[in-house]
This record gives sequence, C-alpha cells and structure tokens, in this order.
Amino acid sequence: MKPKINLCLFNNPRQGVLDQIWFAEALFRQQGYEFTCTTTLRPDCLNLVIENFVREDVSALESFSRAFGKQVGIIMTEHIDLESGSFTFGGAPLGDREYIGNKKQRLFSLLAVTDFVFSYFTLGDLPELNSWERIVRTHRPYHLPYPGIGNVRRPAAQPDYDIIFTGTMTPRRASILRQLRKRHRLAQSEFFATEAERAALYTRAKVAVTIPQTEGWKWVSPMRVLFGLRNGVPTVDLGQDQTTAFGRLVLGPTDIDDAVSNYQEVFEQQLKSYESFVRSPDNGRFPLGVFDLWAGLECRQ
Repeated sequence: MKPKINLCLFNNPRQGVLDQIWFAEALFRQQGYEFTCTTTLRPDCLNLVIENFVREDVSALESFSRAFGKQVGIIMTEHIDLESGSFTFGGAPLGDREYIGNKKQRLFSLLAVTDFVFSYFTLGDLPELNSWERIVRTHRPYHLPYPGIGNVRRPAAQPDYDIIFTGTMTPRRASILRQLRKRHRLAQSEFFATEAERAALYTRAKVAVTIPQTEGWKWVSPMRVLFGLRNGVPTVDLGQDQTTAFGRLVLGPTDIDDAVSNYQEVFEQQLKSYESFVRSPDNGRFPLGVFDLWAGLECRQ
C-alpha cells in the first residue's frame, strides 16, 4: 500500500502557496496517493514542506525529527545556485534586497535543516537547481512531473479586461504594466484572500501575463501559467523563457497584442500543448522509487 502524503504549511501562509498546493495535490492523487494538507507535521505520513524557513522553523523540524525518527521532503521554490564560489538567489547576490529581502535568512535556515531532510523536490522543472549537489553534497533534487489539468473553468463570454497580472509589484513590473495599460484594458492585483477571488478576476480577462521580477530574471513562473490554464485563460510570458522544456513546449514566443486579439485560439493551443507535454518524456517520470524507499525506511523506525 502506498504511503500517505502530507503537505505541511507550518511555515507558509496558505494563501501564498495556493498554486503549489494545487500542483502537489493533483500530482499525488493522479499517482494514486492519499493526500492531505495541514499546518502540522504528521507522524503517520511522509511530510512535504515548502521551503521558506526562519530560525524558529529549524527548531520545529528538529524537534519533530528527533521525537518521531522521521525526516521531511523539502519542496524547493527559489532559484538558488552556486556561481564562481558565491551563492545567488533568484540570479542575484544574497546581499541584494530587491524582490526578496531576507535571502540570507532563508538560505542559511534551509541549509540548517539538512540533517532532517530525506530529499529535495521541485514542482516541475523549475527551479533547475543545477548546482544543488555542490551545495548539499548528500542530496540531489528530484523534479516532480507536471500533473494533468483536469477540469477547466471557462471565462466570461465577453471579458471585461484584455490582460490580467497578479503578483508582487517590482519597479520592472510596474514599468511594463504602465506600457501595457496605454493600449489594453488591464486588471491587476497583488493579493487575494482565496483562490476563488483570484479565479473570479482571471475569468474576466482574455490573457494573463507573467513579467520577470527584475531585469536579470530569466525564468517563467509555471504556477501562474497552470492557474491560467485551469481557468480558461492563456498566458504570455513577457520574459520569453526558452531555457526549460516547459517554456519551449508549452509557451513558446507569443506576441501580446496577437494573443489579446485571438485569445480563444491561443488558449486552446496552449492547453493542447500542455497536455501533450505532460504525456511526453520531456515531462520526466514520477520518482516512485524515492517515495517507496522513504516510506520503507520510516516504517522501520
């Protein structure tokens, strides 16, 4: 019998990781696992925790691990690399405070829990973590494959907006949005209390956009793209990420003005491309052996 999987949000506000919750639940249920999402670590499950630690979280994981003889799996969400002997976080030095101001605290708290980690995972092919094995030499990250979309909500017959953008505002994003607003009806928001609120706004727009946080940001946000697909709205990546299989095979280059004019056709093509990608070798395989080994070791505790 497969082990139960628990996604524990003790260190993250639920409304900040709704996309990650959907991804994990969809994937594990499609793989035949029983899945729960709680705010406490469960000794009867394999526990996954989304990276975003401070010092107090390190103590909580240590206490759980020592009390129950269990380890956790860490879901990595940030682009952490080791370049020329120095850490980078989202492509920027640790001292850079734009977009994420507590880079050092997050990185060193993450490294402090290494003894209590069974493995590291990513949701899809990002972050790439190409140098993670040089940072934590006892582990390599596993990229969990993208899940099927399932049911798709359809937008309004006559959308109120041409474009929607949701996410934290940065100077670069603000500049690009000012230009878009000159020729398109634009909806934007930085915060939603519930997924239903966000979905309601999405379905009033023709096209969603993802915008790089900073000038040097080179990655698309797959979670935003998947949210759009789930709600019948195509996404245009204004960073034009072509470095990953997801970026090349699902998004590809799309002109924002063309997408607004032909949003229904663009959505159908994007959904078709995603469904083909999910079934293809480019999506990778679910690491069944890793979870079997993890469960077997913990059962012997």
